[in-house]
Amino acid sequence: MELSEYLFRLNPKEIEVLKLMAEGRRSKEISPVLGISPRTVEGRITNIIEKLDARSQAHAVAIGIRIGIIA
Repeated sequence: MELSEYLFRLNPKEIEVLKLMAEGRRSKEISPVLGISPRTVEGRITNIIEKLDARSQAHAVAIGIRIGIIA
């Protein structure tokens, strides 16, 4: 799969969560920033991992860096 194809798999809310994950934040730290529950954050993280075919949160962040979502 082309790297640019990964970008179109994530919606804006998932991209926002991925960026916060890259800062080292946990679900409980992300939820107040976005005004959503930790459970919702965890659901988005699961979606991110699945959509990027990642093996872990760290792998998802690495993919985000490679495709330019995370600077």
